[in-house]
Amino acid sequence: MRIQIDPAVVSANFSRFAENPSLRESAQLFAAGKPVVEMIQAFAMNPGVLRAFSGFADVYPCGTLERAVVEKVILRVSRMHECQFCVSSHEAMTTQLGISTDLAPTAMHSP
Repeated sequence: MRIQIDPAVVSANFSRFAENPSLRESAQLFAAGKPVVEMIQAFAMNPGVLRAFSGFADVYPCGTLERAVVEKVILRVSRMHECQFCVSSHEAMTTQLGISTDLAPTAMHSP
């Protein structure tokens, strides 16, 4: 099942959380007409879902761990749970950020 994305709804819902660090990056990309991963756009179609995701503000993406480490942990858990939606979204995010999707223990975390 695919969710139809309505840019006006996404924009309005992002504006409700303009100061939330967990959504700021995606909201700024969306406002600039740059690609935002499909998962975040889908979240932004529903203010309740977006509000729930905004609760991660203390750890994602602005927590104390390096962003690349956080993305790799999320990617690993997504792969373990075989969630193709999450895997695809986080592979796209890591690639956009210049982070390798290599999860080997010897892999570099930062670009």
